[in-house]
Amino acid sequence: MSKEKLDFKWWAGPDDELYTIGPCDDREQAFQEGQDSDSAEGFYIVEAAQASNLRLALQFEAEDFLGSVQDNDLDQYSDLNGENVFNMDVQQMDRMQAAVRAAIEAWQTKENLTFKSHMLQDLRNGEFILPIDVDEQGDPSDMQTTNGEASA
Repeated sequence: MSKEKLDFKWWAGPDDELYTIGPCDDREQAFQEGQDSDSAEGFYIVEAAQASNLRLALQFEAEDFLGSVQDNDLDQYSDLNGENVFNMDVQQMDRMQAAVRAAIEAWQTKENLTFKSHMLQDLRNGEFILPIDVDEQGDPSDMQTTNGEASA
């Protein structure tokens, strides 16, 4: 499948591995939604691309496939000693895997299927946003980032 241009969006979340807010079109939107999210302990903000156009073909493993065939119907796909009847050498297994992966790849392309993951890739511009401090009058002070720059 062709390599596509990454679509970077802004995300926010409670830690640097889980971004539950997003995708947002700009940093300010992610920042505001992060502030509004009950972030008493602060939150993380990052610009990242969502993993997309996952290749289903890469999930096919010939050895796993043959093992599941034998496990699912041991009586039919084994010899009298219970051994697998689908015996082949490493090169044959590699060629079968390549052929099946090529067929899956062609099918995914023909069907114009794009699969997206919740995982983010190519993270950049990440930072931790400290929680809002409330002064004695109950007014929030400026939100501070970990790099010390006021950002609200």
